[in-house]
Amino acid sequence: MIKLTKNNIIWSSNYIEKGHEDHEEETVCSFIPYLSNILELEEGLTFQDIFNFIEEDKDIIERIFTSNMGHCPLQYFIDEIKKDGIKDDDEEIEYLEIGWFAVVGEDIENRKEITLEPEIHGIGKGSKASTDLAIDVSLTPLNDLKKFVVKLNNKVELWNQTSLKKDLEGYRQITVHDLLCGILEELTFYGPPKDRDKAFEEMCKEDGPTTSWEELNDSYWSHQP
Repeated sequence: MIKLTKNNIIWSSNYIEKGHEDHEEETVCSFIPYLSNILELEEGLTFQDIFNFIEEDKDIIERIFTSNMGHCPLQYFIDEIKKDGIKDDDEEIEYLEIGWFAVVGEDIENRKEITLEPEIHGIGKGSKASTDLAIDVSLTPLNDLKKFVVKLNNKVELWNQTSLKKDLEGYRQITVHDLLCGILEELTFYGPPKDRDKAFEEMCKEDGPTTSWEELNDSYWSHQP
């Protein structure tokens, strides 16, 4: 297991209870050698804290995850997260969550095709908290995400794209690799920040004035099939 705290990466032996004589634990300098290890996040860990670890291993992460990032340089986002965030008293996100996107559909040969991917999204507060809908963050600048606490959600709900019903419910533990895939694919979904911001502006023209990044994201995804 790998546990991320604000300042440290802690490795411990899986499935051996802490305090047991066979339990091992040590602080390590990188999480890259432990990509397949189950992940635990210290309570209160923020997106900025996690991105600090990503920045430390920037070069090797770019080599390993370049296809997940659409070959987009990580440095663009390292520079962006260091900018001051925008204070928004009306923001709808309470915290960020790493969870699972799971659907079953049909391919062109009418075979059942299952998609199971890690993703990062916002969880809402107020009126948003009363729904099961996650808040898309692919259009949100990293400097506006960095303050939010990140939590893990191992629950998997497999939805049928044809019947629009839930086929299966279970859980799958999240690994270090899942964490990185979920974050890197989401933040580079529109390419580098300048391309993402251009997409944002184009959507603003189509949908009219919006009050927040989250509101525009809701509008965008509500138009998707």
